[in-house]
Amino acid sequence: MRILTAFISVVIVMIYINIVKADEQSGPNILITQEDIKGMNVRTIVELLNRISGVSASERTVSLYGSRMVTVLLDERPLNDPLSAHPVYINWGLVSLEDIEKIDIYKSGGAAFGGTSGGVILITTKKITTSQGMIEASFGNFDTQNYTLNYMKNIKSIGIGLTSEWNKTDGYRVNGDKDKKRAGLKLSYKTKSLSVDYLKEDRGRSGLPAFPTPRARHRGEIWSSALGLKIGSFKSDTYFNQSEKKETDPDKQLYTTLKNWTVGENIRTSFSAGGLGSFDTGLNLETTHIEGNKVSPQHEEKCGIYLIKNIRFKESPFSAGVGARINLYSRFPAVMNPEVKLGYSSDVISIHTTARATHNIPTFLQRYYETSSSKPNPDLKMENGMDYSLSISHKFTKSLQENVSFFYSRIKDRITYVRGDKGIGRYENLGKVVRKGVEASVKWKPSGFLELKPSYTYLIAEDETTGYWLTASPRHRAKINTVYKPMQRLSFALDAEYVSKQFTRSDNRESAPPYFVADLRADYLIRGIGIFLKAENIFDKNYLYGGGYPAPPRTYLVGINYRF
Repeated sequence: MRILTAFISVVIVMIYINIVKADEQSGPNILITQEDIKGMNVRTIVELLNRISGVSASERTVSLYGSRMVTVLLDERPLNDPLSAHPVYINWGLVSLEDIEKIDIYKSGGAAFGGTSGGVILITTKKITTSQGMIEASFGNFDTQNYTLNYMKNIKSIGIGLTSEWNKTDGYRVNGDKDKKRAGLKLSYKTKSLSVDYLKEDRGRSGLPAFPTPRARHRGEIWSSALGLKIGSFKSDTYFNQSEKKETDPDKQLYTTLKNWTVGENIRTSFSAGGLGSFDTGLNLETTHIEGNKVSPQHEEKCGIYLIKNIRFKESPFSAGVGARINLYSRFPAVMNPEVKLGYSSDVISIHTTARATHNIPTFLQRYYETSSSKPNPDLKMENGMDYSLSISHKFTKSLQENVSFFYSRIKDRITYVRGDKGIGRYENLGKVVRKGVEASVKWKPSGFLELKPSYTYLIAEDETTGYWLTASPRHRAKINTVYKPMQRLSFALDAEYVSKQFTRSDNRESAPPYFVADLRADYLIRGIGIFLKAENIFDKNYLYGGGYPAPPRTYLVGINYRF
């Protein structure tokens, strides 16, 4: 009854005027299709995202406009790890490139997806309409081994998809080994689909160079399932996630366990309001439970409701929109995130601007979990902020396109990891944070066999209360992706990136120096058999990540795959 009353109240209180729905493939929004993925010659979702201008991804995170507070959904199922040290941690291990139909990247906006400050990435998997498969094996230094099997088959409108992966490496640091296994099943019939995924990981925790943890271990298991239904104009997605984490470090007498399960429901539909036209609306319900050996059982609930009005004029290049989302929490105050968009689009140029309110709630791990480098803080509060962006895209010729985006964010009570002198810290709410800058990119195809994609991001990210710069936030980041395809079956890709100095501690007492790295990949395809060679950090540079951890030296991977 409480949820129904809240939904009715929101519909009555909120009035929205959306003059035109912006073109999803222009401005700050990016659509990546199956064909785009094939042309990129990438192996993982992380490699793919790093090819996109203004997007930076790692094994566990992704950032848009310099912010890592990004919501990632796989078929409407959240991939953000509820038991991670930060909401930015993503369970990329549940994503297989072979299964992806498309990826929608929203660098601004997001009232329909939760209202987090960093944007949204929506990953949609393929509908199983044909029979096809792929098997791949690769090997590299540090005793790295990767094996993948994907198979899908359609039998009289019933689709069956199977996925399995095993990744193993000894790592490039003491206690840096990793062993990860994944299996997935997907069933589909007309407008109905069911998917179940399992991920198991066992890895060492090497620790910071100054505070090594040679015997610390992390073990985790994740069960994730989703049921999608379409009934009339209603689209329903129900998901269930269950995970367990274990941290051990005999040198510090540390033993910590944390279990979690989450049940969620997303319902979306459109309805007509007479002369006001059609509205898009949706409801998200989620209940979560955690327990562990160092925390009493905790149960939390949330309800999200959004309403957006879309009106399209037939012969007008202008667009605008207003919408909002209300989130109700059992442990945090209710918030309302309004959103306003304006835009102009033509065959040559598009201009889009967005203003929206955002919020981020602390994760369970930040509040309750203890590791060899972090203490819990159950008193963490919610972040609240405002985001503004202006994006301009210009198509100079068919082979040359330029994009520039300006962004500005102000966040109150930002959740920040504060590390102590002995390498152990905790997450705290700090002051008023400002994040602003500009992002520019060019896509140039001077010939049929050569394509260049340079990009540059200038970022200012500081805490106005203390004057300190935010950690892992370089002022300058420039990268270029070069693809050379001398023949249809053979391609080479060179990715180079420069990252300026970035602080590794919130008090700015330590920093990682600037670095330049380059990766190379070669692919050759003949009769369904693909052979590839991938080399990362080809100049063997020594450098640190933004968190202060050493990055890998030169690594290589040689593999073969067969599609059937």
